[in-house]
Amino acid sequence: MRREIVPIVEGDGDAKAVRVLLDRLFAETGRQADWAVGTPIRAKSRGNLTKADGLERFVEVARRRHPGAIMVLVDADKDCARDLARRLVERIDGADSRGSVVVVCPVRRYEQWLRAGLDQASPDLEFDGLGDPKGWIQANIPDANPYKPALHQAELTRQIDLPRAARCRSFRRLQHAIEQVIAAADQGSVVVTPVPSAD
Repeated sequence: MRREIVPIVEGDGDAKAVRVLLDRLFAETGRQADWAVGTPIRAKSRGNLTKADGLERFVEVARRRHPGAIMVLVDADKDCARDLARRLVERIDGADSRGSVVVVCPVRRYEQWLRAGLDQASPDLEFDGLGDPKGWIQANIPDANPYKPALHQAELTRQIDLPRAARCRSFRRLQHAIEQVIAAADQGSVVVTPVPSAD
């Protein structure tokens, strides 16, 4: 029986794109037959996830579906991605039998991953935090000018080169989170990640 991962995202563009992206990542690991991407839960804004009790309510809604895992994907914007992810995971009611929960925060925004995966620049360039990704998309992808996430994000996600996207440290974090979810399920356990800060 296939396990399900339920994404919690900010908006419509993210909801369409994350299904494409997670399907691709499960295929990359050879585990697409074992995992299905459930219908994403849209928070309708970043603020609805970061405000008091916001994330907690969305996680509880996702847990009612009894998924194998929940993935929270929220743009870091001006926050440190690692610190934001840790702050959010501290608010989640720990690991329990209802499945794993992972929090991933793209540096700045999801479009940073798109730029890294589409840009033909040198492979050693670190893309997290580099320039304005939406502006780059509009200037370099003729079919996405003007760029509208609800229209373009999923299609551009289909087109990205995953190894190129991994030039973003935050994208590598996403890949690692998927590996953690798979490993936990294979061992019959759960994981809540990233590990909250000790201080």
